[in-house]
Amino acid sequence: MFWLLCGLSFAILVPCVLVPEWKGLEKALIAEQYQAFKVAQLRKEVERETRLVEAIRSDPAVVTRLAQRDLGLYRRDERAILVGLSPVVPLDSALFVPKPLTPPGFIDQVSRLFELVVPMEFFSEPQTRTALMALATGLLVVAFTLFARRKGRRVLAQ
Repeated sequence: MFWLLCGLSFAILVPCVLVPEWKGLEKALIAEQYQAFKVAQLRKEVERETRLVEAIRSDPAVVTRLAQRDLGLYRRDERAILVGLSPVVPLDSALFVPKPLTPPGFIDQVSRLFELVVPMEFFSEPQTRTALMALATGLLVVAFTLFARRKGRRVLAQ
């Protein structure tokens, strides 16, 4: 009976401790994926700008086009028609899709078993988590109170 109470207590305590930690790790891993996505986009932009700088150094036609486009410098006999297109592609976080994250093998199997009975969010919400941890601690206290060895108890000799 002692081990049954302890087992029930740990079956409640372990998810109450691990699920919020997993959720925090999951958020951190998704944030890391997003930062890697932004770095990749910025590298592409740097490569594009590097190509532009090399073209400015080597191609006079590029210099002429940039002077016309950015500075508005035209020859007297030329006429400009301005079109509102942006040459720079802004960073777009709408293109970011995080990779799905799953817990390690054994934890994933156990969490699937728990999901059949209780959703994992139940263990990570602050209100229910506090109540569940108090319940599990109470079970441990009851187990140790009921089944603790007392000094005054005599053991039957065999």
